[in-house]
Amino acid sequence: MAEVVNLTGRAGRLVSFGGSGRSTGAPAATNMRTENFAVNLLIISAIMVYGGLIPKLVTEGFGWPGKVPSKMVASTGFILAALASGALNTTYGRIVLIGLAFCWIGDLLLEYDRAFLPGLVTFLLAHVAFIAGFATLGPRLSWAVAAAALAALAAAAVAVYLHPHVPRAMRLPVYAYMAVISTMVVLATAATGARHTPAILAGAVLFYVSDLFVARRQFVTHSFKDTLYGNPLYFTAVWLIALTPGLI
Repeated sequence: MAEVVNLTGRAGRLVSFGGSGRSTGAPAATNMRTENFAVNLLIISAIMVYGGLIPKLVTEGFGWPGKVPSKMVASTGFILAALASGALNTTYGRIVLIGLAFCWIGDLLLEYDRAFLPGLVTFLLAHVAFIAGFATLGPRLSWAVAAAALAALAAAAVAVYLHPHVPRAMRLPVYAYMAVISTMVVLATAATGARHTPAILAGAVLFYVSDLFVARRQFVTHSFKDTLYGNPLYFTAVWLIALTPGLI
């Protein structure tokens, strides 16, 4: 609750999409309207994310049309969340917004089987952007070292599990993606260790876990159950990351 108040109470960041974020001496009523606009936009973004996710899962589960438009409504919701959080007003926020834009594109590409590799590359670029963003927050080295050790163990276990199922031609891009997303989690942990919002770490970890379900479905089970479990984790993860510019 304290973080929600912190997010909506930073009127300077939310006054304009792209302004300096400095107070201009505007009347209190103007600041109140700006806060209300930001809160309303955040509410709308949450409705879009989960209001798009549910029909996406229903239509995909039953084989009905409408899966892709529903998913893209949900994806557009996390872009709006970042804008409402003042992403355009800080270097960190702008870098995160670039990462979210890559996520949006990747969400579209992954809905088409022949575009899995381009989608994988697009999400890899999203994680590179998140890494760059988290690096601007003064991550704590000791936390990064500890997280790197745990991430290496997790990546090794995932690689052992996936290796027999991943086609030879896909092994290099898959393992490269694993390395990059693991680095993203490490930097998120280190940024949280520098006393930044835990939403960064929560979003990163949920993103990592959701991608395990993506890989499992793509290479092992080919089952909708993995999408059913993974999609809610993914959209929650990205929505949390989208909120962080207003929580830093």
